[in-house]
Amino acid sequence: WSGNPDEDLRVCATASVYECTTTLAAVARILGDGEAEREMTARAAVIRTEFLREFYDPVAGVVRDAVAGYRQTHNVLALAAGLIPAADRHRVAAALAADVDGHRGGHLWTGALGTRRALQMLDAHGHEDTAFRAATARDFPSWGWWRDQGATTMWEYWDDQRSRNHYFFGTVDDWLGAPMFFSGHDPQTNRRLIADAGLDIQIDELVTMHEPEGDATFHWVMATRPH
Repeated sequence: WSGNPDEDLRVCATASVYECTTTLAAVARILGDGEAEREMTARAAVIRTEFLREFYDPVAGVVRDAVAGYRQTHNVLALAAGLIPAADRHRVAAALAADVDGHRGGHLWTGALGTRRALQMLDAHGHEDTAFRAATARDFPSWGWWRDQGATTMWEYWDDQRSRNHYFFGTVDDWLGAPMFFSGHDPQTNRRLIADAGLDIQIDELVTMHEPEGDATFHWVMATRPH
């Protein structure tokens, strides 16, 4: 194990605690435990207030810490956890995309925590092209670089170290699969059988899904999705 990066570990830790707390509030709501829901909601509000006070720069629209400055992971986790004010989310995402495309030359600069959600957060805030460039990059650090080194599995680190069968960076599949194939409701047949590519990428493929009532074939072609 190579140890923690040279940054303020409180940023990732606080984002994680906040997300756990809001999740507990949601669970309490589902279970009908109003007291627990109110307690967790109140705790989450305090955590969010302190996080924004300590780490968020509302003028620049970025999350940063006094040790490392700007980190992609910090901004990814803050977006994913719902810590960023709604009015500022697109500014934070735009700064993230600018860092990926500009400062990092089209690459993610994230570890296990940030990589898990980086592509999703870029995609969700209108930066699908940036996410796609990072996902299909061929130079280091990238999944494509792994492939060019002969990788047939997901590695533990971006460089050639340690485990070569690890899920830390395997979450690119979550991003690639989720928007490409999902089911919806077809009112004409009352069946859940709607697919949407979701990404503005070049693709021309026939895909067949085996359904109980027969095969369903989709022809994916390149199209421009309105933003």
